[in-house]
Amino acid sequence: MRKTFQQIATELEVPYCGGVRKGFYCHEQHDLAGSVVDGTIHMRDHKSGRPSAQVAFLKMVARARDPSLDTDIPWRRVYRTDAAVYELARRIHIRPPKKVFDFDRAFVRAGVAGLSNDIPMRKQAYDWSRR
Repeated sequence: MRKTFQQIATELEVPYCGGVRKGFYCHEQHDLAGSVVDGTIHMRDHKSGRPSAQVAFLKMVARARDPSLDTDIPWRRVYRTDAAVYELARRIHIRPPKKVFDFDRAFVRAGVAGLSNDIPMRKQAYDWSRR
């Protein structure tokens, strides 16, 4: 049986707001895409389906756990977020398909192409993008 996104968030110890509940109303957006506000995931609860939806949710979990991801430079933000997604996926025993990360790998490769290896995480990001 597939887990719901709320069950996954609970397993990963991330605050999850499902929206309107008895005696509580949240003013944040709770659509299927969800959002992260102040370390809390705001999303309507439903079963995790396609691997791409699971990866998108794990990216929100990564941003909720590490708010510094939002302020990093673009290529490093994508690299660090995807590295966190792999770690989170390992913790909940799923294996996202490589094709879900193809665009991210191309984005990182283009972002680091002209940079020197002296820049932090540049070499690791480039090697990851070529896998």
